[in-house]
Amino acid sequence: MIMSKLFSDKLISNILRFKRDQNGSVLVIMAVALVVILGMAALVVDVGALVLEKGRLQNACDAAALAAVRVAYDDSQTNARNEAEKYLDENDADYEVDNVIFNSDKTVTVSASSTVNYAFAKVLGIYSGTVDANATAVYGPVKSITGKKGVIGGVDPIGISEEVVRDEDFEFGKEYTLITADNNDIIGPGNFGFLALGGTGNDVLAKNIEEGCKTEVKSKVDTEPGAAGNKIETALKERKCPHTPSCTPTSFKKDCPSLLTVVILEEGIEYNGRDKAKIVGFATFLLSYIEKNAKSVKGYFIERTVPKNSEFVIDPGGEDFGLVASRLIK
Repeated sequence: MIMSKLFSDKLISNILRFKRDQNGSVLVIMAVALVVILGMAALVVDVGALVLEKGRLQNACDAAALAAVRVAYDDSQTNARNEAEKYLDENDADYEVDNVIFNSDKTVTVSASSTVNYAFAKVLGIYSGTVDANATAVYGPVKSITGKKGVIGGVDPIGISEEVVRDEDFEFGKEYTLITADNNDIIGPGNFGFLALGGTGNDVLAKNIEEGCKTEVKSKVDTEPGAAGNKIETALKERKCPHTPSCTPTSFKKDCPSLLTVVILEEGIEYNGRDKAKIVGFATFLLSYIEKNAKSVKGYFIERTVPKNSEFVIDPGGEDFGLVASRLIK
């Protein structure tokens, strides 16, 4: 009986000890699990916050680089740097501009960083992380343009001598005659100012006027001799401004069909009939007046960026005739 009681007491004692041991194991397991859970939360939430902030910072750097390179083209590097900092501040006042570099190829690089405070990783002794971003942009005159199919864009089949835009009295916003019989004396015999882009003849010319040329235009182009006519007049009228009030040199809609992208032809060379002409640049012309049979076409040269419906190549060191563009290059 005594042995039985002793055995019973020992068994109960062992069971209670086992229970105590189990409770300690559970606490250890729970502590380890909590660390794992917090680590996973840190991975999902805090790393996610880093990725999100990296995207926001990159967008801000892109905008800052595009803004700075435009200012640097026309103004001082100091003002360009201030412009970059302004754009970053507008996105987030806590963004820190690390550097604004004005490269030898006339591009501008903006670098910035941002600190992200962690929500869960600080339990593990990691309190914050830093993300970095940079963007490089270029701005300047375009040296080639390609129109996109299905929309008005690209180069219009009209050329004007470099002599006109280089004249000491030349002014943006002043009325000029783009198409005229006088171009025979400026461009060459038989040439009124039209160009053969992607084909010859009035049908191709009229289509290119209505829609803009869809092929790449660069370096050289064929002139399209001969006077205009009713078909060309009709095509040009399709490009008249449809807005009320009408667009003006100082107030115009960027997608207005009356904005023509015309070719600047090398001066000092007489082109006889259909001839190869050298392209020295591009300009924007706001169409305002079309005489019967398009014997005379008038409007205004204006300054603007390349229309969105066109692909283009920028030459930062090229001659600026008023048509410029900017883009991110990395």
